[in-house]
Amino acid sequence: MNKSAYYLAILILSCTGSLHAQTVELFELQKKCAVEAKKYYLENKSDITPPRSGNTVLYEYHYNKKRGLCLLRVYGSNGNFPYFTFDSVLSVLENKSIASYHEGINDKNESKVMICNYDGKKCSSSTEFEKIIGNLMFE
Repeated sequence: MNKSAYYLAILILSCTGSLHAQTVELFELQKKCAVEAKKYYLENKSDITPPRSGNTVLYEYHYNKKRGLCLLRVYGSNGNFPYFTFDSVLSVLENKSIASYHEGINDKNESKVMICNYDGKKCSSSTEFEKIIGNLMFE
């Protein structure tokens, strides 16, 4: 093997090892996020979901690598009249709300956005909110 091929092989092996270590580290962060998000949800469920009977509540978590955040998204609807939907994203380890959306439908079947905010800024529609949290939950 000539010197160039030897150095190239060493470079490839060192990069592969580094990539493997980063992948393992990311997996561990994702795993920790899953455990912490589930624990947070179960311990705080009554505080982060609207207090109505008949609620359909779902949650999902995501470790946002770019921001270094463990995020918990809680969303659903009440299924009763007057109908409403809710959607919240929280930073689990910081115990901080990142984004919230609440919409209600009255007896005339008119929809009204009651709360729509992201990191202290206001938003105005479900479309805008979905775009914001889509970026958070898929980074």
